[in-house]
Amino acid sequence: MDKWANLHRLHKINEGRHILDLFDETRAGDFSVTADGMLFDYAKTNIDAATRAALVALAEGSGLAEKRAAMFRGDKINLTEGRAVLHVALRAGEDAVIRVDGKDVLPEVRR
Repeated sequence: MDKWANLHRLHKINEGRHILDLFDETRAGDFSVTADGMLFDYAKTNIDAATRAALVALAEGSGLAEKRAAMFRGDKINLTEGRAVLHVALRAGEDAVIRVDGKDVLPEVRR
């Protein structure tokens, strides 16, 4: 089944579900993750394991990891404007270097 169609199917199945129906003693642990000292808690959203798996499958099937890597490399992934997307440059640390066409773009971004 097409990954988008599967998500749509899951949405239809769960459309009227109340979030309280999802709570149990393991939900907080099952639907939260800690990374770099931050807690991302999505236990209080109306997502279940099947929908999470479908979203992960969609991300993997669409090449999200490769596209993310291209964004961080400064590849020209904005096809409409033919340029790099520099969202990451706005949040880059002081010691970071982000090159586009061989040039560090951070000094220009920080001006």
